[in-house]
Amino acid sequence: HLGSLFGFLVRDFGITNEKQAFDVLGFTVARDIISAAVRLNLIGPLSSVRMLEKVETAVAFGIKRGQNTPVQSASGCAPVIDAIQPCHEHLAVRLF
Repeated sequence: HLGSLFGFLVRDFGITNEKQAFDVLGFTVARDIISAAVRLNLIGPLSSVRMLEKVETAVAFGIKRGQNTPVQSASGCAPVIDAIQPCHEHLAVRLF
């Protein structure tokens, strides 16, 4: 749902530059992942700031790498994770 909603918001905000839209999406996703790592105490707050400084370069690399990827190849498969996912209520995970 993220892609559809993001596309709607980009259009609504009048962002017509595709690169700018990709940069915003890449930064937002990276920020959310890093924020989750801080909440799970996997990294510290100061480390997260250093990581966010490197996001622009990583997003640019990802966009460049994915530009020529055909739609049929732009997906992933994780059968083990799909099999384990229903057991999430049995796991002792600290989210906050």
